[in-house]
Amino acid sequence: MRRKAAQALGNLGNASETVINALLLRLENGDQNMRCQAARALGNLENASETVINALLLRLGDGDQNVRCQAASALGNLGNASEVVINALLLHLDKGYKPMRRQAASALGNLGNASEVVINALLLGVEDRYNSVRYSAARVLGNLGNASEVVINALLLRLKDEDNSVRLEAASALGRLGNASEVVINALVLRLEDSDNSVCRAAASALGRLGNVSEVVINALLLRLEKGDNSVRREAASALGRLGNASEVVINALLLRLKDEDNSVRREAEFALGRLGNASEAVISALLLRLEDRQGLVPYSAASALGKLGMKSSEVLPAVVQWIDRHQDTEYVGSGIDVLWDLVAGEGNRSPVPF
Repeated sequence: MRRKAAQALGNLGNASETVINALLLRLENGDQNMRCQAARALGNLENASETVINALLLRLGDGDQNVRCQAASALGNLGNASEVVINALLLHLDKGYKPMRRQAASALGNLGNASEVVINALLLGVEDRYNSVRYSAARVLGNLGNASEVVINALLLRLKDEDNSVRLEAASALGRLGNASEVVINALVLRLEDSDNSVCRAAASALGRLGNVSEVVINALLLRLEKGDNSVRREAASALGRLGNASEVVINALLLRLKDEDNSVRREAEFALGRLGNASEAVISALLLRLEDRQGLVPYSAASALGKLGMKSSEVLPAVVQWIDRHQDTEYVGSGIDVLWDLVAGEGNRSPVPF
């Protein structure tokens, strides 16, 4: 009951002195589960007073591993990046037990400290013998924005890690860091052929972020668009839309995906076509046909794509008017396709309804 009460206090968002003091008492005197819940609650309440921070720092030395982890997580949430807090977390990143090293890395990432000492500690973390620690360290390196040669090289090595989750996080981190050098691009292209689909997705997403529209990248994504599993095809479509290559081969490949067996792939292909700005008759006709698709949110994304294309091309409006006229009394015309009414009314700059 006391644990449930502590959990409730953390969720309610009331950080009054009475609440904080009650949790601090439980943080010190409760059993291990109670201390764990009190630390979690304090992290949620966003009170970063010196008293709270010091109490959580003490719990980093708790006899129970779960309490230590929760204290580290709370410190990461509270945003106090003082030298004392950073050094305490660094110590546990270096010498703590496996879960504690993982949690210390995550907390450091939340605090946003990208100092040389933190980066160097995380570089050691990506070489940790435990995959969960390598995973966490790679993710944090991607978030901290340091794209130095040593960081990039460390993440490139993790693209060959034996663990799927580590390879995935290394690919994602490289995408976030924005380094589009030839060596990074080539390494990510290789990961498009990874044995694990989640790694393929992460590599495709990273390539979409990095903006390299070389023939090698486009062809590799086109191959995944055709032969990947559902989730990989979906991410390849999204990446192609981001890269802005509206060549005939890309447009035709995306048009084929509008007939994909998976509705999420069809949606991403629609979004990509909307981004690429090709308002040819073939594209408009194919998107109008998807308005009659009853799977998931496919018609909504088709409407959104047509709305975007209509802001750039005068060819879209007549086709949309004709389609609405033909389907005026059908189930296909409803609030979900309001973006088309906006286009017809000349209000194409209004945001479409959320889907």
